[in-house]
Amino acid sequence: MSMKDETITGRLVRLVRERPGYRDTLEKIVKWYDENFKCEGCGSRNLKRVGKHKYKCTRCGYNTIIIGFHTMDIQATPAYLVKLANMGILEVTYRGSASGVYYMPKDIDVIRRVLRLSPREIEVPPPRELSIPDDLFEPIVGYDDLKGLLIDCLKKRVHVLLVGPPSTAKSMILQEIARIDGSYFALAGTSTKAGLRDVIVEERPSILIIDELDKIYNPNELSILLTLMESGFITVTIHGRRERVYVNTVVFAGANTTRKIPPELLSRFLVIRLRPYTEEELRKIIVNVLVRREGISEPIAKYIAEKVIIEMGSRDPRDAIKIARLSGNDKKKVDGITRILKRYKES
Repeated sequence: MSMKDETITGRLVRLVRERPGYRDTLEKIVKWYDENFKCEGCGSRNLKRVGKHKYKCTRCGYNTIIIGFHTMDIQATPAYLVKLANMGILEVTYRGSASGVYYMPKDIDVIRRVLRLSPREIEVPPPRELSIPDDLFEPIVGYDDLKGLLIDCLKKRVHVLLVGPPSTAKSMILQEIARIDGSYFALAGTSTKAGLRDVIVEERPSILIIDELDKIYNPNELSILLTLMESGFITVTIHGRRERVYVNTVVFAGANTTRKIPPELLSRFLVIRLRPYTEEELRKIIVNVLVRREGISEPIAKYIAEKVIIEMGSRDPRDAIKIARLSGNDKKKVDGITRILKRYKES
């Protein structure tokens, strides 16, 4: 690209960003060009100009007459076309007293480049009001002050990262937040084959919940997340054009460590470090979850907690939930399932 082209491109980019109407006009010009600038004989776009309105196809040799487009052809504001012609973007190819003025792009690639550099921004909608359940975080033992802070972060759209080793409350907190309407829960690295961008654009979640954030290694995924948290915009390609889509999303994430999280991404979060639960606290959590969420009687819930913590040596409440769903309130089934799980437990 020549210095002159760089100057024209820069001027046009500024014009498009300051006055969005020019972007609409450029898009209409590209659409007209793609539909009309082709050989009438074979349909090829490889045309060489051999006269004012005559173009010769380099593929089949056919001569095609293309006068250009009129303001009515693309439904454009005449003043915009005059401005673009004065800037050297358009060429006046015909001027008639009755029919008016016809134009052709001098370099369609310059216009395409400007559209790529100036993605369309949609109007920013107001944030959706979250409907937070009254019993949010009830199964979680302790952290009463933190629960209130997290609710404030949800309401005021503050991104939060919960950090701590296994057997802390971070995953349970994230699972509780996932109960809120409009949330989307993603396990890092397994969101979808389409990737985080498509999940965000298609789901438009009010709350994006990411467990194991420290296991996202793809730089593109990290870049998308950083852009979302910084501006609320996601850039997508629609019909060959880049468009900026606004997604009013707050991010809640969990991680075992912050060592592998890029500093620029980490700085966007309110980072909260959690300590591991004591054995007694873990018992209370398991009983709370099984009684309140799984419909298990308290005696059986306590029995499952002992089986999981003592016999299986697990500190993960999710193991207790799995056993409860398989056994219900049947103590013999609890014993049988625990025995099988111990036998086939990974070493």
